[in-house]
Amino acid sequence: MAAQLILISDGKPSINGAGISQTLANLLDAYPGKITCICADTEQRNPMPGELPMTIAYYSTGPWRCWSNRLGHWVNPYLLRKQLQWMMQQPLDTTDLPAPTAATVLVSTTVAHKLLYAWRLLKAGYTVLPYFMDDWMANDTRQWKHHRQWYNIHLITKELLQQAPAWLMISRQLAHTLRHRYNLLPKPTLIIHNPAPSIEFAANNLQLARSTVAEDDLSCKLQTANCKLQITNRKLVYAGSIWPMHADALIAVAKAIHLLQAQGQTAYQLTIYTSEAHWAQYRLQLTGPGVQYGGWKPYHEIHAPLQQAGLLVCTASFAEAHQAYSRSSVQTKLTDYMACGKPILFVGPADAASGAFVEDYDLGFTLATALPADIAERLLSIGRMPEQYRRKQLNTLHEARTRFSKAIVQQELYAFLKKLSSPPAESLPRH
Repeated sequence: MAAQLILISDGKPSINGAGISQTLANLLDAYPGKITCICADTEQRNPMPGELPMTIAYYSTGPWRCWSNRLGHWVNPYLLRKQLQWMMQQPLDTTDLPAPTAATVLVSTTVAHKLLYAWRLLKAGYTVLPYFMDDWMANDTRQWKHHRQWYNIHLITKELLQQAPAWLMISRQLAHTLRHRYNLLPKPTLIIHNPAPSIEFAANNLQLARSTVAEDDLSCKLQTANCKLQITNRKLVYAGSIWPMHADALIAVAKAIHLLQAQGQTAYQLTIYTSEAHWAQYRLQLTGPGVQYGGWKPYHEIHAPLQQAGLLVCTASFAEAHQAYSRSSVQTKLTDYMACGKPILFVGPADAASGAFVEDYDLGFTLATALPADIAERLLSIGRMPEQYRRKQLNTLHEARTRFSKAIVQQELYAFLKKLSSPPAESLPRH
């Protein structure tokens, strides 16, 4: 029987969530053991569509609440420090949790007080397994005092990694960065991504889906070089959140589309599917000839419009302030894109983890430039490379159905967790 999981994340895992929430929902929806999700008392308590069914336990973050008005930019760092300090002063209540010997804590979060809560469970005797999906800790300088000792996010992170029996990481780049930053010995590490879903194919994509079912080697994929191919679909689609770690590169792509439109290349269009809040934040910088807002789509509806694209866009920030994210994060959307059988257009720094992922598996085209004119020129060049386009298109679907399929990724994760929770061989009774 699988060990119980105590899950600490940014929110309750949901297929309609973003980033961590969606990834955990896809990874854990077939977990064979009980899952208890720990939430802060300020979080939404009513179940939302797409949430995983699980037991919920709550903890208090105290009287210190961040301000949502304009003054919050100045006041919130102080309030967050007070919140962390308050939490450490309170006794840890584990009444609603399984015993330390009966469960493993899986922590995957970008929220400081949740990382602190995982650290407190570690101190209470729980086995804590960290799963970092980006390097949000890199530039965190907050400190707080407890019992005449100063604490910070880096101390907490280092001890969690140091005491963990193993690590889960979103990329090999992130594992390397954290190991060297905190001067840690290597641990068993599973690099694990959002699994690619199994989706229904639209009529115009059915032939590709059927033709690749039996393609198990690269030679089959490269036979397309002898075919007379043409790229007729010039439509680009971006789907997902637009955080500062994505925004400037996406704006550069939009401006490239504006340029192509001005040159009479009206077939080049970009449709953006994101939340109304994120579109409103960047609308003025994105809107222009050839760029349109597609609205927000729930997860089970997004794959149909993705299949209508010629290229699926993923971006990572070129700004120095966001390089820790760009270098470490393999974005959730990539495997969803792959499942649709369309090449990926990645625009971001040359050392970005998402770009390396695209290159490693030959899934699309990577553009390490923030200049709209250069992006426009590269898009025109891609339009003249039908053999390369077709090869990358086939690769996306092949990898989505094999190495990154939901069944294989879940099996690998569950086996990894089971091995960690099993007693060592020498402690087993001998007959």
